[in-house]
Amino acid sequence: MLVLLYGVQDLDNAVAIAEKIRLAIEAPFPSDAGQINITISIGATLAQRDEPIDAIIARADMAMFEAKREGRNQVIQIPPPPPPPSAPEQRIHA
Repeated sequence: MLVLLYGVQDLDNAVAIAEKIRLAIEAPFPSDAGQINITISIGATLAQRDEPIDAIIARADMAMFEAKREGRNQVIQIPPPPPPPSAPEQRIHA
């Protein structure tokens, strides 16, 4: 499952939201077959301006697989790469 959150300003906020999702899914619920327990591993990251969606999804996938390797049922974050440096300002000398 992929969840995109518009307006999240920092990775800490994204992780807090992911943790709320994880806890909601983790809560046991009754069924006709008995109590059902489900857990989820979540990878969290942020998008950079003009970053290809494939790169964002790949980074979130890496974080999710790391959460699974680390024992499952947790949120792992991978920060986005730093933005590219701005082009140097050019000045015209007269």
